[in-house]
Amino acid sequence: MLQSGSVLVSKKDSSSSDGESHDYGLFDKGEGWKRHRTFLQTGMLDPVAARGFLPGIVLAAESASSVAPLHSHNVNEYMNYTAFDMFCSFMFGKQMNTTSTSVSTDPTVKGENKENEQFVTAALGVFEKTNAMNLFPLEFLMAKFFPWYKTTKYQALQDDWDTVREIGLRLIY
Repeated sequence: MLQSGSVLVSKKDSSSSDGESHDYGLFDKGEGWKRHRTFLQTGMLDPVAARGFLPGIVLAAESASSVAPLHSHNVNEYMNYTAFDMFCSFMFGKQMNTTSTSVSTDPTVKGENKENEQFVTAALGVFEKTNAMNLFPLEFLMAKFFPWYKTTKYQALQDDWDTVREIGLRLIY
């Protein structure tokens, strides 16, 4: 992981033809972005592939629906967890069940799903912190003119990103 201004990037194993040695994932531009986007889009839109992952998304939605009343105190949190459970079912082929375990009172259930909850909480934290940082021009200016100085907001974002990356790579590999 490399810190570059206000952008979080991964170092590539080797430089690409344009000399770029960092992978910006879906936030990349040109061929880097197109490669990631085409990979996801092909898998999402192919009818044969969809028959494979749609049952998992439906299962995640059904599981989330069964505990919806328990989330009545925070519908936004419920929607975030539900969307993530459905997305992770597609992306990782795994039921995260964070919508139901986040409101569970059973310590065994919570313990079994601790890493999944950490992943979702950190991923949501990345989105929330990025959005919050975008509202403060000081964050941009600090990153641009003082890239060696990491603000408290940036450090919190980096912590969440590290958690997402670490757990996400374990899920993938």
